[in-house]
Amino acid sequence: MIVAGIDVGGKNVHIVIKKDGKIVGKGAAPAGMKKAETVEQLYNEVLKKAGLTRKDVERVVATGSAAKKVAFANGAIPDATADARGVIKLIPTARTIIDVGGEEGRAIKVSPEGKVLDFAINEKCAAGTGTFIDTMARALEMPVERWFRQSDQCLDRHEFRSGEDRFESGEY
Repeated sequence: MIVAGIDVGGKNVHIVIKKDGKIVGKGAAPAGMKKAETVEQLYNEVLKKAGLTRKDVERVVATGSAAKKVAFANGAIPDATADARGVIKLIPTARTIIDVGGEEGRAIKVSPEGKVLDFAINEKCAAGTGTFIDTMARALEMPVERWFRQSDQCLDRHEFRSGEDRFESGEY
């Protein structure tokens, strides 16, 4: 069976095509202002590189903040569900997921089976959060993936709170 997964976020589009459970094609591109056009173009490129046609793909599922832009999708999966399923497949012992995207951030509590038990999404504008992280990675000359390994080596832990929280508590 050949299936495709398409994640259309505020900043990027990611596509993966699998045949019998194995990745046969993948691609990513900046989402841009015309997300539907970006999805169409990238999907066609990934299909071509994989030696496939649209007729070969039996099911297309979309996720992301602009999942509705995938007109040819057979279904859509909420972001938190997609995060949970993907992380549990890669890291079966994970129980908490932090997803910081270009438009929002969320924390997700998951079961061992990959079901979303609870989640919290930022209530205030986080536009540019993902861009900020990418910019900091370049400034620190350290890939984001390495941040997690580095954080495990920290001897001191510090509470991280927003300026608004500190203002409301009287710290300022």
